[in-house]
Amino acid sequence: MKTKTAVLKGKPYAGDSICRFLLCLLLALWGVCWSCAAQEMPKDGKIKTGLYVGHGGRSNGAISWLLILNAAPEVELTLLEGADVRAGCLKDIDVLVVPGGSSPLQAKSLGPDGLEEVRRYLREGGRYFGTCAGCSLAANRKGMLRLIPYVKRSVKVRRGSTMLGMDFTPEGMAAFGLSVSNRNVCYHSGPLLTPTEPIPEVSNLRILATFAGSIMQNGPVDFEMQGHPAIIHANYGKGVYLVTAYHPEYYPMTQDLIAGGFRLLTGRAITIKHPRRSSRSRPVGYYTPGVMGKASYAPVLELVANRNIDLHLVDNAMIESGGLSHLESLILPDGDATHYKTLLSKGFAHNALVDFVRQGGRVFAWGAGVEVAPPGTERVKAERIVASVLEPASAR
Repeated sequence: MKTKTAVLKGKPYAGDSICRFLLCLLLALWGVCWSCAAQEMPKDGKIKTGLYVGHGGRSNGAISWLLILNAAPEVELTLLEGADVRAGCLKDIDVLVVPGGSSPLQAKSLGPDGLEEVRRYLREGGRYFGTCAGCSLAANRKGMLRLIPYVKRSVKVRRGSTMLGMDFTPEGMAAFGLSVSNRNVCYHSGPLLTPTEPIPEVSNLRILATFAGSIMQNGPVDFEMQGHPAIIHANYGKGVYLVTAYHPEYYPMTQDLIAGGFRLLTGRAITIKHPRRSSRSRPVGYYTPGVMGKASYAPVLELVANRNIDLHLVDNAMIESGGLSHLESLILPDGDATHYKTLLSKGFAHNALVDFVRQGGRVFAWGAGVEVAPPGTERVKAERIVASVLEPASAR
């Protein structure tokens, strides 16, 4: 018996269209539900956003967050350290963003009083957006925020960094307004989350996406990343949080997930903008792996505000792949002295810095950056970095 083909006069069977319509309707209804569940803010006025830049919040990811939030017209940005949180500054903040870096150092910087202040902020209606280390900081274990009923699985090998597949649930697709269920995202040794006992303050918890692949940099181990939570969204008291085990901020192709994340938290998406540069702008590098504190982040805002400077974020991977050859100058700001010495005081990265100066490149440094800088480095004050970078070498 032959099977009838679901085609009439060369046209697709009407049932296909009905199925697509029903799927779209379902996603739309989910979207309405998510919009209602979001902690909506007034449609006008700025979203007062606090970016944690204290000890432990470091790397290209943290600086990328800074650039994205600073450029978004809907955002009023405030840089926060642990002392600011302990002093009660969150009462004036709509959204707290905690970026990647080191969650143990972030927790140490906040201290027990700062951790409790974040929990109080959420219980009373605050909003928390944590990525990578900011997700680990939310884990349900002693010394952390205890926002999510998950803990970071202990893994003895370094998992490394790659563009990794991620599968969105139907709820996740609706929440972020996506038409496809799979996306590639930047994964950089983020937390592998395993469930724990429930947390009384948490309600309406949803896993919006899971990892669709695995990465093991140092050989095979006894676990799979496949299926581990990549995005978790829930209410905590009167507040709401969104945590991700990956980095949405690294590349333009995934920064729409930041805009969607803000919509989930506030009812309003933010605009992702990239500043235009002058055709004669100078390529300047800013070394980021050990950066910490407002004094090291604030100069970045001054640098990107000048159209004659084309700012590039530099880490050791860029240095070791020859990326300095495209720069006119490199800035080594104040930061984590121990971290700097580990990364730059010897080996290939240090030799590359020495070669950069020998070949005519300029290096500017202050604070801890001076301690690992190559011979020929120009010492500057942070508040004069823009003038120093634009000043001709012959004028010094």
